[in-house]
Amino acid sequence: MKNLLKLIKSTLIGLSLAGIVSGFTPSPTSAEEIVINSIKENKKIEYSTSNKNQKKNKPTFFGFGTYNLGTVTYLPCEPLEGPYQPGGAHIVPSQPYDLAYSFGIGMDYKLLPSFALFIDGGFSSWKKLIAEKNGYSAGAWIWEQSGYEDARIGPFPMDTYYYMDATSLRAGARYIPSKGKIEPWIGVGYGVYAWQATIGNRKEEKKYGQNSGLVGGLTFLGGVDLNFKDFIFRIFGEAASPVANPKIENLFQKGWTFENTGGEHILGPYRFGIAIGVK
Repeated sequence: MKNLLKLIKSTLIGLSLAGIVSGFTPSPTSAEEIVINSIKENKKIEYSTSNKNQKKNKPTFFGFGTYNLGTVTYLPCEPLEGPYQPGGAHIVPSQPYDLAYSFGIGMDYKLLPSFALFIDGGFSSWKKLIAEKNGYSAGAWIWEQSGYEDARIGPFPMDTYYYMDATSLRAGARYIPSKGKIEPWIGVGYGVYAWQATIGNRKEEKKYGQNSGLVGGLTFLGGVDLNFKDFIFRIFGEAASPVANPKIENLFQKGWTFENTGGEHILGPYRFGIAIGVK
């Protein structure tokens, strides 16, 4: 408002000086029109600035996908290769996933140029082969459940996997240290995850056992945003995963219970992905 008053004052002074020099004194009507036009131009500038600020604060909607890395910490058994040596437990070590991935959608909103809030939802899955079709599987858990008589079980009528699936809803915040075409950032989120552990074969639509539950946990994020006119291309990584304690009863045989008391990651604890956001 102060700037507007200054503009009006300078305009009137200018008109007065021009009238003195030229011998022409502007009429009240013409002076009033000039003031009104000045006010209109000032409002246009304010409206344009307001629109630019609103555009900056619009939320961005993302679609994302990740490739996940990690290991299954506790398996009931593993495919038996070569001749079996009876006697004693067959120890199954931690093993990397055969396949692990995540995908989902989310929304990101910048409260400040250096601070943003986000919310996302998604699905993740990993699997590990534990028995091959027409083959045997062996493990310390089998040995225990059989009364320490045999660490083998089989033959299996199909390839059999240990699956872990999870759906998630997560909210968090990001810190953006610098603004521009390329924006690095770090963040943290807390999510709630509905998980389901299954042993069976999805393609065959058969399962030996299943267990599910709900768990929450923190995840840590970091990445780089490449800003274009109408969209954002994001490269990012995530770390940490909530832990579940699957308990599958009557697995393979009645009365056999597979329980992971130590906990199993429901997501691959190391995730690398890309996302595309629409401004």
